[in-house]
Amino acid sequence: MSQPVPATPIASPTGPTEIVVRSISVDGSRVRYSTGGQGPAVVFLHGWGLGHRAYRRGLRRLAKRGFRVIAPALPGFGATSELPDHAQSLAGYAAWTQRFCEAVGESYPVVVGHSFGGGVATKLASDFAGSVRAIALLNSIGGEWSNGQNRARMESRPWWDWARSVPSDVGALVSNFG
Repeated sequence: MSQPVPATPIASPTGPTEIVVRSISVDGSRVRYSTGGQGPAVVFLHGWGLGHRAYRRGLRRLAKRGFRVIAPALPGFGATSELPDHAQSLAGYAAWTQRFCEAVGESYPVVVGHSFGGGVATKLASDFAGSVRAIALLNSIGGEWSNGQNRARMESRPWWDWARSVPSDVGALVSNFG
């Protein structure tokens, strides 16, 4: 049986690796984000109902491996103001993420998206292809959505429908894997 190969740091950490919480202004609103480390930037986009502190342990480990980690509280979460109604779509969150990256001085990061954040990361990479080095998706949303009458792209699914369908989605998972 083969033994796992130990992870090799990409770069030697040259600065602090502790994760700290900072604030910055994006679109005139205060945004809280977790950050730490130095080196190539990795931006974490959290899932629905989570926030910038959700990945603290993983962020710390990556910072120790020589990466600059940045995890914003997406609009509407973790004390970050909501997007205007007309911008509450994956495209709106992706455009906001692009502005956030510009505000923190990262023009070409790797973007990791979990769940809802994965949908945002996918749209960010699509709409702002030259500004994203790569994306990694963890249990990402995507695909199509149906309101019972019409099918539409997942980014068109209203936020309230996500919340409304959680019980049935979880029930389906339990019955499929239970």
